[in-house]
Order: sequence, then C-alpha cells, then structure tokens
Amino acid sequence: MLPNMSSSTSPWIVPLRAVTSPSVRLFCFHHSGGGASAFKSWSQYLPPYIELLAIQMPGREERFNETFLKDIEQIKTCLLHAMESYLDKPYILFGHSLGAMIAHEMALTFHKENKRPLQHLFVSGRRAPHIARREEDYYSLPDSLLIEKIQAFNGTPVQMFESPELIDLFLPMLRADFEISDTYRLKEFLPLECNLTALGGIEDPTVTTEDIKAWKRYTLQTFKSYHPTQFYKT
Repeated sequence: MLPNMSSSTSPWIVPLRAVTSPSVRLFCFHHSGGGASAFKSWSQYLPPYIELLAIQMPGREERFNETFLKDIEQIKTCLLHAMESYLDKPYILFGHSLGAMIAHEMALTFHKENKRPLQHLFVSGRRAPHIARREEDYYSLPDSLLIEKIQAFNGTPVQMFESPELIDLFLPMLRADFEISDTYRLKEFLPLECNLTALGGIEDPTVTTEDIKAWKRYTLQTFKSYHPTQFYKT
C-alpha cells in the first residue's frame, strides 16, 4: 500500500513559508537522514513572492511512525500525486545529495507527464547520474562501519553517537536512504528543457569538481556549476 498521497493535505509537502499568491514555488528535497526542517531557515533569505515547500519522506520528523521507502519508483509515484496540485504556478526544484537525485527524477517525471514546465533545477552535493559510484555501498555495511562513515561526513552532531537510543533510531533511516542512493541507476537519458545549476562543497570527499561539471549534459538550457575549488559557467 502506498503512503497517503492526498494533494491538499499531503504529508509529503511541508509548507515552510506560505504565500497567498506566489509568483514561484520552491520545492526542496532533503539529504539522506534528513528531513523537511533542514530548510526551515531558508524563508528569511527568499524574496516575498517565493513560496517555500519542503519534501518530507516517510519515517522522519512528523512522519516518524511511517515505514521507510526504498524504491525510487514508489517514491516518484507518491510525489507526483502530492505535488501535482502545486504545479499551477512556475516552480523550482532544489535537492541536496539524495535529494538532488530525487529532484532530478521528479523533473524527468514532470516532463514525461507533460506538466507545467519546470523553471530551474538546482542539484547540490551529487555527482551527475551517469558517473559510477566510487565508494562501497553504505547501506549494507555493519553498524560499526556505517557509523564510522557517517562520522567522517562531519554533518551529524557528536552527541548522537554517544547515545545508543539515538543510534538505534537514526541508523534504520540512514540505511533506507543509503539504499535508495547506493542502488540508483538512471534508466533513461533525457536532457531537461529548464535551466540547471549544480553545486559542490569543499568538504565533500565523494563529489569532485568534475562530477559537478558533468551535470551540463542534462539540460538543453543554461547550465552553471559552482564548486569551491573552481567556478565554471557556460
């Protein structure tokens, strides 16, 4: 059974800043182990005409008691139903890491479904889809090794690893998200008809400048990439 997919009150969409008559809607897709609250502070930096909406995957925050999803096709089906009624306005997709992969898949889905054209896709902290993984699969690692990998990312509070209870809660979520990411393969190459911006981070050990530049082939429109070690623009 698919999770709740009601478009008007969907748990998949968390309004972080509602706008009565927005000119643009910005959808944000969170990273592995993250949730919609990762984008809560963004509203203070956006112009007043942009509505900020965050995607909330099952199994976290207010959806804590729901079952994790590990199948990208099921996730896309749920998101298509949840987001459909929001596409009456121009919209932008932003995704970080796992969220970048899902945002790109949703951009492809909306294109194939002949939905209102996407204005801009932002992908952050994710190699281009055709570039093979250079790391081992994280989701199948023993707990001790998986924790070491997470600690190496330096993105999780140290206090979490000092609490067995928090570890027991957090690891299943990460395994589910890593399984989506680790096993993902692009099924069909289809350049998008929207602007695309790819972003990289200087402290990200797994995504290189070249990985970020390689997103260029995924759009027929303007492409820009930003990485702390090099600026690239076409």
